[in-house]
Amino acid sequence: MTLVKAEQYLREAELEISDLMPYADFDHPVADGYGRKMVVDDEHFEIMVMAWNPGDFSAVHDHGYTSWGAVQVFGNVMHHTFSMSKDVFRVTKKEILPDGAIVKVNNALIHQMGNVTSTPYLTVHVYGNNERQGNITADSRIFELESGLIKHTTGGAFFNLPEEAVYEIEKMPEIDHNTMVHQLSILMQYYQRFDETKAEELTRSVLDRFSYYQH
Repeated sequence: MTLVKAEQYLREAELEISDLMPYADFDHPVADGYGRKMVVDDEHFEIMVMAWNPGDFSAVHDHGYTSWGAVQVFGNVMHHTFSMSKDVFRVTKKEILPDGAIVKVNNALIHQMGNVTSTPYLTVHVYGNNERQGNITADSRIFELESGLIKHTTGGAFFNLPEEAVYEIEKMPEIDHNTMVHQLSILMQYYQRFDETKAEELTRSVLDRFSYYQH
């Protein structure tokens, strides 16, 4: 299997919303940021269905041991990609993936997805590795920009990971200013849904950053 084949086979499957609905988790906790259901957990690949309510966002993340994969969206999905060097971490692309679009995925991709529409929708995710047997997305990294930390986890790409879901932490390089402000605005909206105190803290952080760069 390869990245190109993963995209090709997912397109040829001609999936429809009705195929995914048995795995839809629109009743997920607001704090999770999105719903996540495993459909197939095979030796060399996993297939998951994600459910996105209006305002849902994933954390910035990569995909562990995934060497090939693809994601198909069934709604107009906000999609951000990022790059990281030893010196700086920054957003490289902001786009809206149109309904039906397919994105190739491997462990080099650092990205974030979210629902900025007024309509719930689903996405299907295929992650694979030709050599590894099981736990394809283990050792995924969550890039927690607000703390400047990279957190290794075997769970989902959620904000606010509990301590027991994290087994290794490392420091991020310097974060590009525009990237940080944009990410803090997403976090602010996320916390406004269930934690007003945290949302106010992030609001002050955004204002402080703008004030610093203006002077």
